[in-house]
Amino acid sequence: MPLLQLSFLFLFAFIIVASTIRLVVHCRLVSHARRHTQSHVPNPPCHPGQIYRADFRKDGTPSNLGNTTLKIISWNIERGYKYTDILRELQDAQADIVCLQEIDVNCARSGRRDVGQDLARALGMNYLFACEFEELESPIRTPQTQGGGVHGQGILTRFDLREAAALVHQVRPVDWERDGLARYHEPRKGGRVTAWADLATPMGVLRVYSAHLETFGGARPRAAQYAELHWHAAQEAGSGRLAGVIIAGDFNTLLHGIARLSPKYAAWWNLAEHLHHPGLTEAQWFDRAVVGPLSRRTGLTLRDPFEKGGKGGVTLTNYGGWYQGKLDWLLCSAACPRAAGPPDRTPRSTTVRVLEQAIGGGQASDHQWVAARIRIEPEPEAGHQAVRCPEPGSARAAN
Repeated sequence: MPLLQLSFLFLFAFIIVASTIRLVVHCRLVSHARRHTQSHVPNPPCHPGQIYRADFRKDGTPSNLGNTTLKIISWNIERGYKYTDILRELQDAQADIVCLQEIDVNCARSGRRDVGQDLARALGMNYLFACEFEELESPIRTPQTQGGGVHGQGILTRFDLREAAALVHQVRPVDWERDGLARYHEPRKGGRVTAWADLATPMGVLRVYSAHLETFGGARPRAAQYAELHWHAAQEAGSGRLAGVIIAGDFNTLLHGIARLSPKYAAWWNLAEHLHHPGLTEAQWFDRAVVGPLSRRTGLTLRDPFEKGGKGGVTLTNYGGWYQGKLDWLLCSAACPRAAGPPDRTPRSTTVRVLEQAIGGGQASDHQWVAARIRIEPEPEAGHQAVRCPEPGSARAAN
């Protein structure tokens, strides 16, 4: 038998043996982990799909009531690993509204700290936390991912919370309770949720969402999760009660560049996802094919002020700088209908006007924060076109 054929045969046999050994080791590891993983997190502050609130403002009263502009920041804080650096960034930013994603509560990996509540206390702000996962403690986790607590999104603000809840996403590309341990080595209970609240600002009631869309499964499931948010916001915007809407958060619009080659972010056999939106970053596709059409369909127009394809919008850098992407968004409403005023005045619509925007955060998290200074302004038109409200949506709100 020629040497070349022998070499190929040897290589093939080596791959088969190595793969078999790897599979056997993995199965034994998973089997051991299943026997020694927590069945639930003891005494959590709330369970997946639930919220808790705390007010750390001085005397529980709003501040910044005399200003005509507001500053809002959205930031994935990477579980709060670098708590001191995160706090310093937020103290320097002096924002009126802070939307946080990946907040740990009592997890071993983040020092058993209630990260969001500690930040709110240090900043003297009103606080909402929406729980999405019980992070089960397990031998299959590394010290960097070890759980034992809960995890979710939050909103910190200087203003009163009129209403607040967790929007529980019904689109779930990953079944975390079934696949979290074996496939991702992160055993969890729960599913993706978005925190939302109506804030009583000096310029009217502002509906704010803090979202963290699914990392895995591809671009189209993320688009479907975002659609749940957009329809939810449009349904309320049509009432004329809101002065504006902001949907902020980590949308994980990452599937472009070398990330297309990774089976981690879409199954290796799912070519429809790996080859999706050719020639575009996922953020460019998301803006053109998801946010734009939903704005037209619902009547609630939302716009993000940052670049979608250039370096000016990058919020995550990975693989030694070979990968860059805009994963984090700050969508602000245009032409939000207002309820009728005095009889001699025509109902008007309002726009969340972005006066300036910035990206920063340094090394405090794997993501950069996105920030904007905004003002809610009346539209110059005499009237408005009413928002078309959806039928009862596919997402439910849990108080």
